[in-house]
Amino acid sequence: MDKQLKDYENAIVHYKKAIEAFEIETEQIRRYIRHAWAYNNLGYIYEYIYKDKTLALEMYNKPLELDPDNALAQNNLSKFQDKYNDVYIVDNVNYVYIVDIEDNVNS
Repeated sequence: MDKQLKDYENAIVHYKKAIEAFEIETEQIRRYIRHAWAYNNLGYIYEYIYKDKTLALEMYNKPLELDPDNALAQNNLSKFQDKYNDVYIVDNVNYVYIVDIEDNVNS
């Protein structure tokens, strides 16, 4: 395994540990920007390194579950949607479904 990929795998472990630590803290701390930052970085790794849009989307959405007004998370999700030209539908219990616009047009 090359060193760069190993570095990303180590980063995933550390970001997940940071998220676990934040989840133990109070509600006020959970909304702190570093929480969104860790999820943002995980989203980036899954999107650009592992090419996994599903996990990337899950990571980009996670901060919004805790703080729907989080500007960083809103910005990242918007960029993700624009890049892939997909529609993300959130139902009444906050499940996210990916609908590819091109697939719907061609159906």
